[in-house]
Amino acid sequence: MSEESVARRRELLKQYYAQQAVETIPVDTFPKRADPIDIDSTSYHPELAYNKQLKEDKLTELITTNNMLVTDIKELDGNVKSLVYQNYSKFLSATDAILKIKTTATNMDQQVHALESKMGSITNELNNLTNNLSTKKLQLEKYNGIHSLVKKLNFVITLPNRLIDELDQKNYAEAVMFYTKTSNLLAHYSHLPMFKHVQDECNVIMQQIGVKVQKRVFSGTGNSAQLAEGIGLMVGLETLPAADLAKEYIYRMSNTIDKVFESVQKISLYSNSPTTPSAKNDNPNVSEFSTFNTEFLTELSRFVECYDAFFLNKMDFDPRATKLESLKCNCFAKSLSDVGRKQAADDLSHFLQDKEDRYFQLLDKMLKLPDDLRQVSPNLFVSILSVLRKDLNIAKALQKFTKIESRLSKLTITVLDRIIQGVFGRVKQDFFIKLKEINDANESQVFNIVRHMTNWIKEALIAKALPVLENFIDPSATHSFSTEEVLLRIHQSLHSFWIDLSSEMLGTGRNDVNPYYIILSRLSMDWSKSVIEAIYSMYTQRIFLQGAKLHIQELSEIEISKVSAKTSLSYQTLAHSLLRRYLQVKLNNFIFLIRKYVDDLAVKSVNGTINLVSPIWKTILSSFSSIMDEVKISFKADDGNDKKLGKLHKNQTISHGTQSSQKDLKATKTMVRKVSNAGLPSSTGFQKDNILDTLDKLFEDRLTYLPAKVELKLASVQEIIMKCLLKCLIEEIRQISITDATYRQIQIDCYYIRIHYWEFLEEKTFNNLLDEVLKSAFLQCINSNPPSIGSLELDKIIADTA
Repeated sequence: MSEESVARRRELLKQYYAQQAVETIPVDTFPKRADPIDIDSTSYHPELAYNKQLKEDKLTELITTNNMLVTDIKELDGNVKSLVYQNYSKFLSATDAILKIKTTATNMDQQVHALESKMGSITNELNNLTNNLSTKKLQLEKYNGIHSLVKKLNFVITLPNRLIDELDQKNYAEAVMFYTKTSNLLAHYSHLPMFKHVQDECNVIMQQIGVKVQKRVFSGTGNSAQLAEGIGLMVGLETLPAADLAKEYIYRMSNTIDKVFESVQKISLYSNSPTTPSAKNDNPNVSEFSTFNTEFLTELSRFVECYDAFFLNKMDFDPRATKLESLKCNCFAKSLSDVGRKQAADDLSHFLQDKEDRYFQLLDKMLKLPDDLRQVSPNLFVSILSVLRKDLNIAKALQKFTKIESRLSKLTITVLDRIIQGVFGRVKQDFFIKLKEINDANESQVFNIVRHMTNWIKEALIAKALPVLENFIDPSATHSFSTEEVLLRIHQSLHSFWIDLSSEMLGTGRNDVNPYYIILSRLSMDWSKSVIEAIYSMYTQRIFLQGAKLHIQELSEIEISKVSAKTSLSYQTLAHSLLRRYLQVKLNNFIFLIRKYVDDLAVKSVNGTINLVSPIWKTILSSFSSIMDEVKISFKADDGNDKKLGKLHKNQTISHGTQSSQKDLKATKTMVRKVSNAGLPSSTGFQKDNILDTLDKLFEDRLTYLPAKVELKLASVQEIIMKCLLKCLIEEIRQISITDATYRQIQIDCYYIRIHYWEFLEEKTFNNLLDEVLKSAFLQCINSNPPSIGSLELDKIIADTA
């Protein structure tokens, strides 16, 4: 029975009797017994395998097995031969190497033994030599000490002569150095006559040197390095009180720096410079500016370093100092008290503040950008920035006492911003200069002006401004600003340019230039559609793409696209705002005329019968037509409705025999009759009983003339102006008391408006607004039941007016 069947039956019994599962040991865990029949087994028995195959296998199977064995034997035999052949040369090489090692090892042993014997003999000789020379070595050291002492004594004895030689050659610093080396020694042995005599002679000579040094310092003929050396020597020799020397040093150095300032007063960095961007900049003024900047900062740094060492530091004199610089740092006025040191520090602070302010005033004057940046080579700007950035390392030495280093660093960034902003500022300035030419333009040129200004802004920002900015991200530029920093500033300045330009476009218009706002509105709309996006695209390809390579998030193509889209949207909004401003200017004139018209009604139209249309409505109609002509020039009709509403009839007359004329007259009669029978009380007590209602209506029904947003369509502009005219008329009528004669004039004028203005507004809205005009006039009448004019009479009056 197989093991699998036994396990299966045991499992079935467990399930039947609901017994708990008992952990069983897998069959595979028992060690297998070695099989003598398996040819790969270590217990393989050839005879047993042979007898078993003879008994169990058929003839064909035996033949197949025999063939397989023969093939395997041949293959193994071939592998063994190949292995022997492949490693035969290695075996030979290994044999040769072993023989060489045996021969070499034998020779090496002999050489080691010989070396040991030689080293032993050398050691013995060295020991003998040391024992023989030890006595002489002690004697030699003793003689060397005596020689050194004699040499020093000789230096002391010959010191007066040495000081006289240095005095004659005017090497005052070396003389002071020699004296300071021996001053302590002479003071220590001054009780000996010889040393006392040398000390007296040296003191006399040093007094003479002090007088010479003082004379040279006060003569003012030396440079700043000689001045510093002289002050240091006077401090060490105590020729004058240290406080006086500090003031004298500041005074002399102030004169020296003032001369440096005077030498550059007439330098103009932007004169005589090449104007082509590719031209190599050899402007001599830049070299003079670089010389001045380096000289000033170097002189000031040296002065501050020496002044600090001479008067402010508190450290002892080191007689072992052998170098002049060490001498300067150690020869200080020990007699300076804490109060004197504080006064010296205050004097230094005032001096540095004065020179620092004058230095930056001069820099601001010299670095003021020209009005037209295009007249100067961009390489010149790079050279100027290079000079400023290079000298920052010199200014770092001054940061302990001044803010020159930080202010100079800020100035370099400011100059870079000025240049970048100046490029865009010049474009903005030229834009408004070009726009002033609109004053002399007639209406037919508006389209040409818009097209010209659109092409101009592209050329100014791409063909002229962009090459200047590219110079600052050129890898060969030496201004030492990082490319990332320059790119971000260009990006910010370009964005600020669009914002500033839009602000000035919105606030620079003049009321006497009629097409000004309408042209700016059309420009803004055209720019928002394609121009801004095209400019940003070009800047991205030639400049901002380098920022994307540097993994600057703000300059990635996605972010630039967002900024471009946002700017375009803002200019689209600007177009609506400018059109609204244009309409506001025009409507102000209409409102003035309507108010004058209503005032005339209240004052003049009190007596007599009125049979004429007020001339103001002809004036308004003519002005309205002119406005529409300006709008049509700038904005094309967008659809059929625009074309329908865009028809202006400046000299329209009524043909009484036509069907349309009869229809107009009928509609007007109906409108007047409707207002006359509006169901209002006919008693004169209406105004007395309902005066509060009338006042409430004046304020609650106050009308808004202009909407918040004006669509850039001819029909929209037409509709807005017409609505505002009628709304303004309603508003003004509500504020006066109306007599019968005034009411008659209003009826005649409304009839004229109905005939000549009806095409400018949608019919239902137009009729409602005229209805509101007559209704408001009716409510403001003193007479509770003012007389109405018949349609035939109105028709006759209009015909006579025409």
